[in-house]
Amino acid sequence: LELEPRQLQHFFHDCWPCGLEILQATIKEVKVRIPWSQIMTQSILVIMQDVEVRAVVHCEDEVDWQTVVAHMQRSYLRNQHDRVEHAPFSTLTSGPTAAFEQLRQRLVDGLQVQVNRAELVLESRHARHIPSHSLSSAVPEGGAGSPTREVLRVCGCDIIMSPADANRAPCLKLKGMARFCPEDHVLQLNKFIKCREFRVSPGAGGGAAGCGGAAECAYAASEFMEGPAVLSCHITQRYASDG
Repeated sequence: LELEPRQLQHFFHDCWPCGLEILQATIKEVKVRIPWSQIMTQSILVIMQDVEVRAVVHCEDEVDWQTVVAHMQRSYLRNQHDRVEHAPFSTLTSGPTAAFEQLRQRLVDGLQVQVNRAELVLESRHARHIPSHSLSSAVPEGGAGSPTREVLRVCGCDIIMSPADANRAPCLKLKGMARFCPEDHVLQLNKFIKCREFRVSPGAGGGAAGCGGAAECAYAASEFMEGPAVLSCHITQRYASDG
């Protein structure tokens, strides 16, 4: 499955670094399991196999890319304004539209995602992004038409993003992720992200044989990770609520 890079860039504009342009994104396999009979109380499960994203690094002195980012920011602000107008508790809307938006938000908040392997390959046209031990080789230097060179690979295996209960453990029940704070009139939604094998390594253009591969240069290994690490992240979203 090959995704449209520009649409993906717009969709993740609020969380994807604006200096990275997505060139290609592929997923080998996607499975979606929807609990139709309990869709309001249980999570939708999305299982993905072999996610690969290739992106190029842009710098602040690239005027053409600044124009593209400015356009995406304006589009993002318009979309956010539309979402506020059509939010479930907005005074500007009611009836079926509000009910649909409330259902959509509930499904998104309760989504559980499992990925067996995800890899981000970063490329650059600038020599300043190439590791110093690789500068003896021919390197690109600036310009929109210049060739790119792979400089970095970020690889993660056995990744899960899930709603979490009060003990910060993954759960499939949407009720378990919610906690209401009456004194602050705030509804808290807990989420959990874990990657059991995270690695950053020099790209093929920087002297490595791929994700976790052995580097050709004797100095490359010491500049990066000696072995994979385990990453965990707990997320709390807060919404104004009367319970």
